[in-house]
Amino acid sequence: MTLPLYFRPEDPYCHPVVGNRTRAKKLAVRLRRSADGEVSAAVIGVVKSEYRFLHPADMQYVQSDTRPCEAASLPSDAIPGALPPGFDREPLCTLPPAFLRGPVYEFYHTAAASLQVPEALRPALAQLSLLLDAKPVWTPASLMEKIAPLPASDAAALLPHLCYKFRSGPWKGAWVRRAYDPRAHPEARRLQTLAYELPEAWWQRLVEVKAVQKAQAAEEAPAGPAGADNAGQEPRPLPLITPPPPATWAQLHSFQALPSQRTTLFQVGEIDDGEVQALLNDASNFSESLCEAAGWYTPSSWSAVKAAVAAQFGKLIDSGFNGHFRWTTS
Repeated sequence: MTLPLYFRPEDPYCHPVVGNRTRAKKLAVRLRRSADGEVSAAVIGVVKSEYRFLHPADMQYVQSDTRPCEAASLPSDAIPGALPPGFDREPLCTLPPAFLRGPVYEFYHTAAASLQVPEALRPALAQLSLLLDAKPVWTPASLMEKIAPLPASDAAALLPHLCYKFRSGPWKGAWVRRAYDPRAHPEARRLQTLAYELPEAWWQRLVEVKAVQKAQAAEEAPAGPAGADNAGQEPRPLPLITPPPPATWAQLHSFQALPSQRTTLFQVGEIDDGEVQALLNDASNFSESLCEAAGWYTPSSWSAVKAAVAAQFGKLIDSGFNGHFRWTTS
């Protein structure tokens, strides 16, 4: 919610300053001064929200001198000259639509940024540089697994300075080393990313697993104030569940485990499967021109790769992987 503030309501050329409503935790205090000079204060309420005007109040358009041209203090180029008799010699002052493109200005600082890398980030910088030199395109999760046990926060601070991301296309969501453009290198076809989405029924089962685990943790937690109220009551029996162990990227690439996320980003060159690699290495599946949907592969071959990956995970779901979920009733 916004609130416009007009400094000169009577002036139609006055641009309003817009204030944004924000949360506040303040007290409204009433001050009183008695006749003898004694001051007293009393809290009269709680302020839960306030409007903050962070916009440049001085960036306002004010009409210039409205006196005749001969008496007005206007620049010479604003006063028309050499006009035929009878023409009005009004100042040529064009009203600007606004001084700013947006309602809030940016706080720019002219000081140059330091090029020194903080000492704490140098180990992560060295490892990331080696990984990006070895392979210029990485999926975020695979890269994070490679740099362990270094803190993930260090990599998160450095990656935007070393890499960029595509929002769409064959390398969508991957970290790409700066100065490297996979769209100009046909050999980057093996670095393309493929998003695999779990079937709806399996994903809903994982959601149910997480809900049961949360309920189990609540039952096993020590009784607090809420638990004291339920003292003496029989605990509600919950199904005991043993979910699959966390999968590594090596297991996911070889279809030995299923992802735990709804959508998982894979790099096709890392997939350890004969059928998939045969499709990727078949020269007849290569495209001479770059395609936004299939990259450096033909659309039909890229569809075949995605179908092969989905089929492998489908086999894992249908043949025995359900045994990792052991349901019993206490």
